[in-house]
Amino acid sequence: MPHESEAVEVKEYTCVGPGCGEKVSASAYEFEDLEFDEDNPLCISCAREEELKGKTCEYCNREATEMVELGPLCDKHYDEYADGANLQY
Repeated sequence: MPHESEAVEVKEYTCVGPGCGEKVSASAYEFEDLEFDEDNPLCISCAREEELKGKTCEYCNREATEMVELGPLCDKHYDEYADGANLQY
């Protein structure tokens, strides 16, 4: 077990997202509702993009742009959600 004065080495990966290349570590995902994959490392931004790929809004058939606890939302419904509106189907 390392002493407090010893630094703990954090393994960094290079994001494999298209044209990205940002450095990322598993610890970056600590407070995210996403899973880190060492075999296909993605930065948070690319991981969110990947998560939304092909998904449509829970309330309409528009392309999803945000993921929340309700599920994927389009821009319009995300704005309503962020404003505290009671979204209905």
